[in-house]
Amino acid sequence: MTVRRQKVLLAAHTALKQSEENYRIVAESASDMIVTVDESVTILFVNPASHEILGYQPEELIGRKISAFIPEPFVTVCMETLKRYLKTGEQTMSWNNIELPAVRRDGSEIEIEISFGEHRGDKRAFTAVIRDITERKQTAEVLRKSEEYRNLFRCANDAILIFDPADETILDANERACAVYGFKRKKFLGKSIREMSKEISRGDEPIRELLRKGSYEEFETVQFRADGTRRFTF
Repeated sequence: MTVRRQKVLLAAHTALKQSEENYRIVAESASDMIVTVDESVTILFVNPASHEILGYQPEELIGRKISAFIPEPFVTVCMETLKRYLKTGEQTMSWNNIELPAVRRDGSEIEIEISFGEHRGDKRAFTAVIRDITERKQTAEVLRKSEEYRNLFRCANDAILIFDPADETILDANERACAVYGFKRKKFLGKSIREMSKEISRGDEPIRELLRKGSYEEFETVQFRADGTRRFTF
């Protein structure tokens, strides 16, 4: 072997060692969980983020299958997809931003997002970056339900007023309420229900019951429209 050849191999070896060290530093400091598995999805490497996300120390997962935290039937789908890829070389699904449930060490379930990548050396291996998206999914669900509520509130056939029970100030009014009472929405906001009621005392007890029990019985009362005419409500 020539001296020049030896220098090239030494430089390549040094670069590889440096690359591996850089990867280790990045992986160990990452907030996302990083997992490397072999062709049989046996876990070869896990970074410390596994403890924060799944409750496992890295050494508890190394040597185990991904079924340690990916439940059925999702783990079977992952296995079949990988086997098909190893046999044909064709990806039948995206390897990026896959959303799956995962089971933590304590048995609780979270939502995760996984992105895969393949690297080949002496042996083929696959590295996954796993992110806990439970909070993001919960926030999205809250927003979805909030939007559903807003649509129901806005389009309801009944007049609906939302008010602060402490001082009975109106906080919101739907379109039907504006039509029934003859007020523009801006005029409703900040207005007291007491200003619109003929028999103020009849509403006091139902409001106290609502605050005490979270529910109340329907009751009849008389309220005034913007033009002063009376409206019987319950």
